Amino acid sequence: MHPLPDIVTHTYHPDPGPFRNLCALDDKDAEAVLARLRTEFGRCRSPLYLRQRRETEAWLRASAIAKGIPASQTFPIYFFLGEYDDGRDPARPAAITVPLSAFPVETVTFTYRDSMDCVDAPAPYDRVFTLPEMEEFIAEVGMPCDGPVSDPIKLHRRAFVEMQLWDDAPLAAQFPTGLKSSRTSNAALPANQRERINRASGRHL
Repeated sequence: MHPLPDIVTHTYHPDPGPFRNLCALDDKDAEAVLARLRTEFGRCRSPLYLRQRRETEAWLRASAIAKGIPASQTFPIYFFLGEYDDGRDPARPAAITVPLSAFPVETVTFTYRDSMDCVDAPAPYDRVFTLPEMEEFIAEVGMPCDGPVSDPIKLHRRAFVEMQLWDDAPLAAQFPTGLKSSRTSNAALPANQRERINRASGRHL
């Protein structure tokens, strides 16, 4: 019997800040972001990445709705299930951890590993899970485990469970100073979370 982690982690780059989604941008602006990721971090190198990302998110949302999740947002906000605030990914060195219990069951879905890897994965990994389904699945098989990584560019790659948040109302409750502010500035976050974020990103208050 494997327990479900009780926290989730959102990792991001301090510029532009947390709770962003690439697919919310138009193609031109999204490709500009991808160009920076390729140049600075060697990430998202496939020229088809944006198209594949959009197709994956359409699959995620359709699957969520099919399972009774309202998915009021077109584009989800992504989290890792568990604690991942170690700054291991240089493209997203800052992190915010939130209790899993902060998110109502009808606002979240999960994939067992990166959702882009799950679209064409073999069963039973080619699916979107509700929270009760994810809890039952992890109880049976456990959390994914990291394998050895020899390529320095791929050191950010790890085995994980991805959570998709389809309604930002729970975040607004966690950050009462305003979700809009917390998306652009760490100053909107509680002091303990600002400390964690700035420590991970190498900045100091």
